Amino acid sequence: YHSVLDVRKDYRLWQMAHRVTPRFLRELEAEARQRPEEKRVFFTVVCCGKADAARRQAVEASLEQQGHPWQKVLWLEEANLDSLGEFAKADYVIFLRAAELLAAGALGRLAHKIYEAGFPGWLYGDEDVLDEKGQRQKPFFKPDWSKYYQQAQDYIGFWGSCFRGDLVCEQQAVFSRLLHEDAFAKDGLALLAREGVAPAHVPEILVHRSSARIAVTGRKEELALSIRTSGQTASILIPTR
Repeated sequence: YHSVLDVRKDYRLWQMAHRVTPRFLRELEAEARQRPEEKRVFFTVVCCGKADAARRQAVEASLEQQGHPWQKVLWLEEANLDSLGEFAKADYVIFLRAAELLAAGALGRLAHKIYEAGFPGWLYGDEDVLDEKGQRQKPFFKPDWSKYYQQAQDYIGFWGSCFRGDLVCEQQAVFSRLLHEDAFAKDGLALLAREGVAPAHVPEILVHRSSARIAVTGRKEELALSIRTSGQTASILIPTR
């Protein structure tokens, strides 16, 4: 038995308590197959960037651990506006960098949330980082959608999020910038939400990011607020429990 505090200190204990078993994957797959074919969700995974044979094999191997049918994988060394049009017939599209992997059961968990939330425009999940030895570390458990938080800093992240195919086609200009400009994710995702398609949050680890990529592009941001005072004081209470 481990206390809650112990689990928070050691991510390995959390992984043991939340490990994805073959039985769980079979349950996800059975749930998907019970849906009428016309309402069944299929995913298109788009991997952007140069990838060698070993990396492609790792991505395809991760797709075999999903517990949900996926439609196809597109490998794009450089995504462009023209390539977005082919997603019109896709149910949902997930954009990944070539160095990133879907966690086991990610598609099944996304599908479950899609059915539960009534086919939302887009979804996002939590994430962690794979180190050089393939060990999982640095989990990032995200809160539910907050437009104010997203406008302050990009806590969701475009890469690894899941979007309905028709939304990608309707907002091609936005997605074209998201594919090419990491700095645009903060405003671009908030812009999509202002179009009336606020995202659904899947509170599970769905994506494993590369430690090398995080080291280069780190997504931490400093939030500076300019506050003008008039000589009066204000008390701010923040309930955390």
